Amino acid sequence: MITIDERNQLHQYLILELAIQSLQKDYSQLSKLKMKNIYLMMVDILLKELKSDYYKSKQLLKRRGIQVIRWHRTSEYFSDIQIRTAGEDLHLNYANQALKTAVEEELFKRLQQLR
Repeated sequence: MITIDERNQLHQYLILELAIQSLQKDYSQLSKLKMKNIYLMMVDILLKELKSDYYKSKQLLKRRGIQVIRWHRTSEYFSDIQIRTAGEDLHLNYANQALKTAVEEELFKRLQQLR
């Protein structure tokens, strides 16, 4: 069983992972823009910060005996995440739209901090 604090940390870890994946996927498309150097620099800064926080979060979860085993998209609307803890394995269901919204909010928050 995981505590509420651990569940929040796990949620943050998942959001960071998705944010990194999304930015990396979009990175190649930025080279087609006229002002590509500006956008690439912004994304590079964001990725560096996100990766740092991601690895810190991953280490914290590892110290608590929590590991993400599998991430499976069960349908167009939901994803199932299998978690291994010291006591038991858990399956968490997330709405894909809620994850997308949380990733966008995280990226907007970090962009505001860059100013």
